[in-house]
Amino acid sequence: MKKLLFIVILSLAGWTSTQAQVFKLGGNIGLPMGDASDISDLTAGADLYVYFFDVDSFFNLGVNVGYRNFFGKDIDILGASYTVDNVQYLPVTAAGRVTLFSTFYAGADLGYAFGLSDNTDGGFFAKPVVGIDIANAIEIFLAYDLYTGKYKLSDVEGFDDYKFGSLNAGILFEF
Repeated sequence: MKKLLFIVILSLAGWTSTQAQVFKLGGNIGLPMGDASDISDLTAGADLYVYFFDVDSFFNLGVNVGYRNFFGKDIDILGASYTVDNVQYLPVTAAGRVTLFSTFYAGADLGYAFGLSDNTDGGFFAKPVVGIDIANAIEIFLAYDLYTGKYKLSDVEGFDDYKFGSLNAGILFEF
């Protein structure tokens, strides 16, 4: 079912890219929060946005496909040291932005994050974001990524529910 959903979303993204008005590509770096701070000290990611629908000059809709990596860290469990594997996701979302004063914007991405690593399953993804648009060429933003789904710390344990979060700063280039 997840593979079918993924194919449908990517097909929609491909179809809408022929209607696209704006492409944005960039990266971000962040600090893990919530359950993620127990297993990671740093996260990094990349995003490709396709905005294809201007409701008016203040509101845009589009789609996003991204990549996120939570870098694993060494943790102690009952006195034993354990190295946590990296956790990777592929978020596929709908994206909406409201622009104020032709420079500042706020919005959110909502969708599904596919788990790319063996220690995670996919789950719900949400990303509220605020930023500054510089000359319709570069955007600098702050965002909070939230993932909910299933995660397992080791091959011995089963999957448990989790909420991973990260506070990110990033840059996007507009094409």
